[in-house]
Amino acid sequence: HGSSPDIAGQEKANPIAAILAAKMMLEWLFEKRNDQKCKKGAELIEKAVKKVLKKGKIRTFDLCYGPYSNVKPSKTSEVGDAIVEEIKHEV
Repeated sequence: HGSSPDIAGQEKANPIAAILAAKMMLEWLFEKRNDQKCKKGAELIEKAVKKVLKKGKIRTFDLCYGPYSNVKPSKTSEVGDAIVEEIKHEV
């Protein structure tokens, strides 16, 4: 964990933790306010992240190991864009 200043500005950072933090925020809002839209949003985010990872084609460099060692590392923005596209397909 940390800010990873060694890769700052290089499009190498993995955005998934930040995206899942947004999911957790929506879950918290659902619990506090019983807002079904927040619950649905959290579910959409989690499902989209899982789909992108399961497909195995879009991954930041830190996830290109083991069975994914032949995958060309994706940019931070490419990972985020892929997750957004999965969400768009669901709504």
